[in-house]
Amino acid sequence: MKKMKILSVFMMLGLTVSAQTVSVDNVTLGANETSEVNIKLSGGSSFVATGFMIELPAGFTFTGDVTRGTDSHVTRTYLLNDQKTKVAIYSSQNMAFDAGTIDLMGLKVKAGNKTGTFQGKITGLEFASNSLSLSKKADVTFTIKVGASVVLGDVNGDGSVTPADAIMILYHYFGVTQTGFIEAAANVNGDGNISPADAIEVLYMYFGAGGNTGSNNTRSYRPIQADTKEAE
Repeated sequence: MKKMKILSVFMMLGLTVSAQTVSVDNVTLGANETSEVNIKLSGGSSFVATGFMIELPAGFTFTGDVTRGTDSHVTRTYLLNDQKTKVAIYSSQNMAFDAGTIDLMGLKVKAGNKTGTFQGKITGLEFASNSLSLSKKADVTFTIKVGASVVLGDVNGDGSVTPADAIMILYHYFGVTQTGFIEAAANVNGDGNISPADAIEVLYMYFGAGGNTGSNNTRSYRPIQADTKEAE
């Protein structure tokens, strides 16, 4: 029992554990908006392939995927329905995954409009070694919670709009999404894309120079809190 609790704590903190597993990053998602759920592999260096299914709760839908690419591996997704998609990641040259934690892929998810707490799952998780032996893992769960409103420009959620928010937007734009990033607050100019233009809008707001956000700079959102767990 203690071992299971320790493993759960490590996974919730996003730390690398010695056992092979797949986890889901924390994400903030607006009501009826689309965002990205990041899928990570931890401790997979002795394996050459993995396969699993992502299951969303009712009311959420898959709208696409973003392949991270592990250089030597191929990623394939197979959409079964709005809430279920299969994922296969493998090496045609029988090469093992890198050690440590790897960003495997991103799945674009659209939220529904219901409030409350929901739960998604990673099921059928298997790893294949270069000798083709299979290692099956327990299901991994993640919790989706419905939040209140978010202030446009307050990307780090600290309650104020500052240059730190502009910097976080730029990091995200250049492919480095920092912990605590609130995507629903980042598209400040409302053009549907997160770009340096939004960082400039944040600086306009901070220095009182106006910008194009207008007086109503709030937007409802649904945060995904990925409390990932693996039972033994």
